[in-house]
Amino acid sequence: MKFTKPALGIEDQLAQLIHKGMEVSDPNAAIQRLRTIGYYRLSAYTYPFKVLPDRRRFSPGTTFERALRLYEFDRELRLLVNDAVERCEVAIRSTIVNVTARRLGPHWFTEPQHFYPGFRISDLRRKIEEAAGIRIDMASGKKKYPTTHSETFISHYYKKYGEPDLPPIWMTGEVISFGVLSRLYSSLADKHIQDEIASSFGIHSTVFRQWLQSLAYLRNLCAHHSRL
Repeated sequence: MKFTKPALGIEDQLAQLIHKGMEVSDPNAAIQRLRTIGYYRLSAYTYPFKVLPDRRRFSPGTTFERALRLYEFDRELRLLVNDAVERCEVAIRSTIVNVTARRLGPHWFTEPQHFYPGFRISDLRRKIEEAAGIRIDMASGKKKYPTTHSETFISHYYKKYGEPDLPPIWMTGEVISFGVLSRLYSSLADKHIQDEIASSFGIHSTVFRQWLQSLAYLRNLCAHHSRL
């Protein structure tokens, strides 16, 4: 089936909601909110109010304000959760960096022997290189190292050092995504190091790995303003 739906103006978007049975007490205010939030984003919060099984119409008594309140609740919830996740993330980054740097060395994440057998370190390294600002020159196919970076300590490393080609873990650990950090931890070959890190938070390493995945997912929801 080919997609043929036309784009609708703001007024037409509101008219479509009304046609489906939504009550709108203040059309002008509703139009303004649709303009600033977006019809498609707000429509996700109207889903619980639709009549089963096809959900083509809203249940009686559904108002624009009810959908808007649900959207506002989710927005405020994301702000609260994001604040909590940030505190967790900073503590986890610090612990993983400190323990692994002391036990395995500054550049352990570039050395295959520190990961479980069969782990594709090349994929992980590529993500770390991107975070550090390393790019591939399209003409030569060679790596281009950054002369500037949004983080001053990364720029300083490349101005002063030529080897290794990646900064130490206490620098890269600050610029890689939380998802990559989670993979670094989960892929460690030395389970004793995983246990040491997890014990800092009072839980078993198996549970800690699951928490990292959940926190990374939750963080992404908040960062991209998705439904929480």
